[in-house]
This record gives sequence, structure tokens and C-alpha cells, in this order.
Amino acid sequence: MLIGGRTFRLGRGFLHDIGGQPQAYRIAHLGAALLVLHSPQDTVVGVDNARGIYQAARHPKSFISLDGADHLLADPADAGYVADVITAWAARYLPPRTAVIDPVATDPIPARAVDVAWSGIGRYRQAVRTGTHDWVVDEPVSVGGDDAGPNPYDQLLAALGACTSITLRMYADRKGWPLHHVSVRLRHDRIHAKDCADCSISTGTLTRIRQDIRLDGALTAEQRQALMSIADRCPVHQVLRSETVIDTHAVDRSPPRSPPDPATGRLGRRARQTVGGKVRKWCVDQRGGRGRALRWLRRRRRRWVWRRSRGCFRLAWRLWSSVAGVGFRPRPNVSAASVAVGAMSSRRWLP
Repeated sequence: MLIGGRTFRLGRGFLHDIGGQPQAYRIAHLGAALLVLHSPQDTVVGVDNARGIYQAARHPKSFISLDGADHLLADPADAGYVADVITAWAARYLPPRTAVIDPVATDPIPARAVDVAWSGIGRYRQAVRTGTHDWVVDEPVSVGGDDAGPNPYDQLLAALGACTSITLRMYADRKGWPLHHVSVRLRHDRIHAKDCADCSISTGTLTRIRQDIRLDGALTAEQRQALMSIADRCPVHQVLRSETVIDTHAVDRSPPRSPPDPATGRLGRRARQTVGGKVRKWCVDQRGGRGRALRWLRRRRRRWVWRRSRGCFRLAWRLWSSVAGVGFRPRPNVSAASVAVGAMSSRRWLP
């Protein structure tokens, strides 16, 4: 038998074993979704085999015809098409995958904020979330990553290029100029400061970003020159050129979910129920003073314990008095807890 340009010798016992396999029963009791792909031009496996597999299977099942493809998918275009089809089809039957394993990943993200956390997949793959979007950042395979997304430098260049293109589009639309298309290609490298004629420093190395901007449209020379001057005024460009201050702070893994009311400074219900170190530290930061925060927490706890204990002692006394048939009136300056315990142990508190 010739398969893929190679010759294989098959014995009588092999064919006998294949013929005795209950494939129809196994396919019918597969217990999973089944996808059958077959090409009408396949000269190795006929369409009758694909039809038999599809008819023996139970739902959910799908049959897709790969018109023009050969048995081994030798054409890269056919292989890429099959890969995309399988990916889209299998996504419906796979469980949803959580991109971020951070316990606060489902918390709402404030405006103008970005959350970045390890995705739980691979070594360096990061899941990035904003209020309405999410994407993946990774490192190339050469440095130990999976190359599942652009690296941080690609993200930086993409932010600058996108901001430049959007700024040019806004400016041209406001002026009414016939700008049809804008494309920006960016590259970055490290150069010596002495090789930069326009730099303020003369020693060490610095990062150089090169932007190649292409403007398509019936623009005059003056309009092109004005657009190129505007390209260096986009907000991201201004941030990169100006002095930027980055404040780095360490935060708790799971901060309190109920912040205080700005007007009263009181903690929310969920934060009041937690008497752990996180709430104590948060109280010190927000309410001012460790002693006052701890006294506030102790008062809340004592009140809860006293209310529960008072209800239990009242119930116990009513049960005991109903059985003994006696009345009871506590002496002055005697707590209800001590009176109830004494009454149930002896008659010294009875009038």
C-alpha cells in the first residue's frame, strides 16, 4: 500500500483484526461531539467511509466538505483553513477558560485603569483587561514564552502608532482634507548617546523609536507637511517625550470589597463583618490611628456577642421558670448572664 509516497506492507492478520473491530458501536457510544471533514477529491479515503462515520454517530455531530483539498492537506492554505474551522467548531463544546486566575479578576475596573495578571497558562503569558476589552501579552519563544501575543515593546510601539494615526485622522477630518488612508510602521533600537545629534545627553545609551508614516490621498505639499508636524503631537508621543513619574505601591491580594462612605467614613457591611488584618490595616489608613480603629472593631464585636447571649439567656430562663413554676427578679447591679447561671444552679437569687 502506498500512503504519502511511502510503501507499507500489510499482512492478512492485520486486515482480519481491522475487520473484527466494532467501530460502529464505538462511534455510536462515543459520548462526545464529533466533527467529520472530508474532501471530494480525496483518493485515499472515499466519501462512503465519511458518510458511514457520520451516520453511525449521535448528535451533536457535524460534517464539513473540504472542496479541493487532498488527503494529507499538503497545501498550507487548506491546512490553515482546516485549523480555523476546527478551532471555531470546538470552541462551542469546550468549557469557558478563565483568562486570569487572580481572585479579584472579576472586580469592576475603574475608568482609565488597566489590570495585568498572569493568565495561568504558559510561563510569561499575561492577561490584560480594561473596562470593555481584554487581550494577551506574551514573550517570544526565544526567551521562554509561548508567543501567544505581542510582547510589551510591541504594545508600546502599537500604542504610539495607533495614537499617531488617530491624531492624523482627527486633524484631517477637522480640516476637511482628502486623507484616505494612514499607515505607521515603527521600530525601536538602542543607540549610543554620542550618535544622537538632537539628544540632551551625551553619555550612555538611549532608546530610539523610528516612525515611518504613509499618507494616502490627494494632499498638497503644505497639507502633508502640516500633518507630519501634527504626528509628533499625539498624546502618547507627548507622554513618552515628557518626564513621567511612575509610583509603585504594594497592595493586598484581596482588598476590602466595601469602601467607606466618603461623607461619614463608615465601613460597608461586608468590611464590618471581617475582623482580619486586612480590615484593621485598612482602618488605620482610612480612619487615622490604630487605637481608634481597633476600639471601633472591638465595640462592634462586643455588641454582637452581647445581643446573641442576652437572647439565649432569656430563652433559658423562660424554659426553667416554666418548669419550676417560680418567678424571678434580679438584684440590682447584677448582670443577666450571672443571674441566669446562678438561677439554674441554685436558689440563692430567688426572692
